[in-house]
Amino acid sequence: VAMASGSDLPAAATRALGIVCAAARIDVALLYRADHRGHRLVLLASHGVPPARRAAFETRPLGTSLGEVVRTGRHHATDVGGDEGATDAGLTRQLALPVAVDGVTWGVLALLTRERRVAGDYLVLLQAVVHQIGLALMRDELAAERPTKTRRLDMLTQVAQRLTASVTPDELLQRIVDGARDIVGAKMARLWLLEADGQRLTLRASAGARSGRARLRLGEGLIGRV
Repeated sequence: VAMASGSDLPAAATRALGIVCAAARIDVALLYRADHRGHRLVLLASHGVPPARRAAFETRPLGTSLGEVVRTGRHHATDVGGDEGATDAGLTRQLALPVAVDGVTWGVLALLTRERRVAGDYLVLLQAVVHQIGLALMRDELAAERPTKTRRLDMLTQVAQRLTASVTPDELLQRIVDGARDIVGAKMARLWLLEADGQRLTLRASAGARSGRARLRLGEGLIGRV
């Protein structure tokens, strides 16, 4: 099963799940993304779920058996007696497989049936499917990162051009701070230099910073302690 990437990923995943359900005689297939910050699984694509029942499958807590698959990275077969949404739909058995992206579990593919267990002969096929999903997700992440990396490379080139220009020391320091702020995407950047006596710091350049103290003793404030 080949998977697309980019903005077509949910639609491509839905089509792939349809093929899997037909081939392995699965009644319902659910592809979840792990939201660790929200301590939940979020539904990305599904097959076999009537529109009227989809809301019952939109999220799952990470504390469930599906969350255990995320934590262990291992597939897991179980009854779904504790899942109200699944039991209301007449589903009784579940096989959950981890979906990994670059070696890290990204989410879970849950396959549910009404009366039968998923045949063991289909496990290799299903593992190949989740591998293809992981590859598609990796391509999607790489495509999303490419513009950012290109922009940062352009910024580094611009900074290098600025630094090789004939400028005064103060102008050079200001250009360094401006470039660093742009590359990192920070709201504010400051450059403090240690004075000759080794006891004070002087603010020599800043970008995006409001006016404030220009000198600090070592050990004074966060900057002085660093």
